[in-house]
Amino acid sequence: MKIAIIGGGSWGTALAVHLAKNKHQIKVWEFFKEQAEEMEQKRFCRLLPEAKLAENIFVSWEMNKVLVDCELVLLVVHSDKIESTMKNAKALLKSQPIIIVQKMILTK
Repeated sequence: MKIAIIGGGSWGTALAVHLAKNKHQIKVWEFFKEQAEEMEQKRFCRLLPEAKLAENIFVSWEMNKVLVDCELVLLVVHSDKIESTMKNAKALLKSQPIIIVQKMILTK
């Protein structure tokens, strides 16, 4: 399965590593260009340095490269960023299922 993960922090990276072990093709969108390029080139995430990124994990800060041809989307961003992130992704999505994966909810 081709899975897009929107959010390249520790939680999104952990999910990517786990899903990649099951032979899925994973594309991760990371907001910060420098961090995305480092993850893609060095095959690790600063926030989860003990986890090696397998070859079937692609990381980019360009959302169009991550969402192209995906069959499932995991949204793994802070709760206060869901709305703005989805506004940016909306034009690139078709009818793929979107699963919001949260480990905490931020309130104001």
